[in-house]
Amino acid sequence: MSRATSNEGMGPKAWLLYAFATTILWGVWGAFTGLSWSDAKNIAAAVAFDITQRDDAQEFIAQRARNVLGGDGMMWDDQQGAYRALNIAATVLGL
Repeated sequence: MSRATSNEGMGPKAWLLYAFATTILWGVWGAFTGLSWSDAKNIAAAVAFDITQRDDAQEFIAQRARNVLGGDGMMWDDQQGAYRALNIAATVLGL
């Protein structure tokens, strides 16, 4: 079984993060649909960091989304798509 389909060697926090990202963001909500690999990778990294390191992850990710539209210094391939993906992540975390 590949790393992508197995939790072998992953701690509980890493497995939960993997399950959240793949099931909720990709599968159910389609957060990364239509995004370039570069945009999706940067968003996934930011969301993964925020939900594992911040107590206010939902609010912080929502602010990240707003910053995308205001010019956050990133060179997004699809600024609207990046905003949408971050907003979906914040919404899901707030459920």
